[in-house]
Amino acid sequence: MKKQASLLLAGMLLITSLSACGESPEPNTGEENGEHSSITLRNYMALPTTDPADTNETGVLTVNEQIYEGLYALNEAEGGYDKLLAKEVEISDDGTIYDITLQDGVKFHNGETMTSADVVFSYEHFMANSKYNTYTNMIVDVEAVDDTHVRITLDRPYSPILHTFYKVKILSQKEVESQGDEFGTVANLAGTGPYSWDLDAYKPTTSWTLNAFEDYWQGAPSIKTINYVVIEDDAAAVIALENGEIDWMTVPLANWDDIKNSGKFATDERQSNEIFFLSINWEASDILANDKVREAIAYAMDREAMNQIVCEGLGTVTNLYINPNYAEAAPTECDITYPHDVEKAKELLAEAGYPNGVDIGEIVVAAGRNEAYATVLQANLAEAGITAKLTALEYGAAVDRSAIQDFDLYVAYDSGNYDFNNFRQQAHSESVGIMTISFVGDKFDYKHFEELFAEGERLTNEEDRRAVYTELYNEVMATYCQLPMVVPPVCSAWNPDLNVVSVPTYYRVADWSWS
Repeated sequence: MKKQASLLLAGMLLITSLSACGESPEPNTGEENGEHSSITLRNYMALPTTDPADTNETGVLTVNEQIYEGLYALNEAEGGYDKLLAKEVEISDDGTIYDITLQDGVKFHNGETMTSADVVFSYEHFMANSKYNTYTNMIVDVEAVDDTHVRITLDRPYSPILHTFYKVKILSQKEVESQGDEFGTVANLAGTGPYSWDLDAYKPTTSWTLNAFEDYWQGAPSIKTINYVVIEDDAAAVIALENGEIDWMTVPLANWDDIKNSGKFATDERQSNEIFFLSINWEASDILANDKVREAIAYAMDREAMNQIVCEGLGTVTNLYINPNYAEAAPTECDITYPHDVEKAKELLAEAGYPNGVDIGEIVVAAGRNEAYATVLQANLAEAGITAKLTALEYGAAVDRSAIQDFDLYVAYDSGNYDFNNFRQQAHSESVGIMTISFVGDKFDYKHFEELFAEGERLTNEEDRRAVYTELYNEVMATYCQLPMVVPPVCSAWNPDLNVVSVPTYYRVADWSWS
């Protein structure tokens, strides 16, 4: 897509700027006794929960990364997983039993020492929430052998288990139970991480503060305070960065060149581990149940226009839902391709019985950057004679509708996938509450999808797993129900006096320091 054509489509993007929802912080000097001791960060959304088992939203997970820890840590900087709260791990010959020795002397933020009872409690807590079913459904038992040893038993060999050990955070049983029904709605002292909630400064819709945990088992971090402020509006966030009111942020792509070339900031630009995608709900109507209509939608989509308009041309058009540069065993190619071809889309519509075009219903999307992709999509579809109403909702409302498949088309993003098995969130019948499309029924061979998922989980050789997952992925893509669009870049800028370890998604302030 030529830049000129992209600009014509850009004229169709009428996205209303939201006013900043946060209390603008005072300019942050970050100094105490002549030395930097604090940092101020933007969060683009309010916090709906402080319970790490009740969210899969990136804007919450990045905050949780500072507070809560799992048995393993995700090493985004170098790849793979590292032991964290697990000190030693022994695996049975059949790959179904994990005997775990816990780290010594780990304290929760409430001062209690972590024991195996807390691990058992935490796994049961996560397993009880459907949002984590896809990460925990293989676990049949978690047993406290003694205070420092835990045995986790699986119902089958499961190669991606380290991702589960990362995702499930260990919580203080005493803290959770003492808060009772309030847990998740207020700040807590249930974590083991390098930072703890400031109980008196928790205002989830506007701002919150995290304090360095001086009894942290790996040593207290050098940055003593993290001040988060909610700034929903990108333009307001950029102004705050330029004014020195925030110290680090992921920069909106529309502002990237100006920030990068200003000479005022340290910067980093890399391919993200995100994917923007389109879900087509084949169960929503007889029209969308028609295979040729869904294929026509795929060909009508101009993903390069999306890249130019939304990503300033810095993104990557892709047919791959999960990025093989980050995720183990992810397919590197796909047999199903759908280049932008309006005439092909019209031919398919005519073959489907709609030679004069068709109204397919509603495109549901979360307001903000997701909406920009949906606006381009709506214009693309109109060129092919496909009309659709665009409904932009508050983020949580959009997610709620997607979780129960209450939409015709749904534009969203996914991120943080580090093993291709995570794709089961979008293609496995057990992923209720997470998946946007259900393949259950007679139309698709969903049972074969699930047989291939099981085979990929059982194998240990990465290339063997990749071969199985490639077969699986081609079958799912042939449904034209889940259509990857664009991988955006992640562009970050920060105070040049701040030493940052740049990663695609889950930053850890404990790894940062002031010069």
